[in-house]
Amino acid sequence: MALAVNRGPLSVEQIIECSVAIDAGSTRMVLAGIADPRQARPLAAMWNALVDATRDLGRVGIDVVIDVGRVGHRYEPTPLLVGADVVAVAVRPDLASVVPAAAAVLTLQEARGARIAPVAMVIGDGYSPVEVATALRAGCAVSVARDQWAASALATGGAQGWRFDRSPLLRSIRGVIERLAELAPSPSLAVSS
Repeated sequence: MALAVNRGPLSVEQIIECSVAIDAGSTRMVLAGIADPRQARPLAAMWNALVDATRDLGRVGIDVVIDVGRVGHRYEPTPLLVGADVVAVAVRPDLASVVPAAAAVLTLQEARGARIAPVAMVIGDGYSPVEVATALRAGCAVSVARDQWAASALATGGAQGWRFDRSPLLRSIRGVIERLAELAPSPSLAVSS
């Protein structure tokens, strides 16, 4: 994470300078994170500052989505999970995914207190989103299509053209974004795990 070398408070400008545009108009940007949870240990002091900086971005109309990866490890960015307007937990609709996710959702709910309950982001076919949300005791569920072609296009940088724009993955993600935006008290910080 490029911001890790900065000392002092984080600013919106620093976050933008360390981010990479993923579209021609620089309306969508990515700030590279860490590749291994163990790399998060020296960043522990930065998480609260990152929450504050993303709230500043939200105040100027920039939505922030953070992928924190797996939760439950000792170096997880707990301040990001607690401070987020909305937390979505990605889960496959099968027992092997739902059972461990239930424990993570319970821990998140306890840490977040009275904030919006985590949302189950159900990826693929299996148990229904309602069944998954009930099993997880999540606030609600959103459904994401399992679309290997579009996922590969995203991963390799070939995500463009009418076929990609109309792919099941992109259509379902648009619905997810709309639902998460409805849930957020202010669309300043959403976190996915």
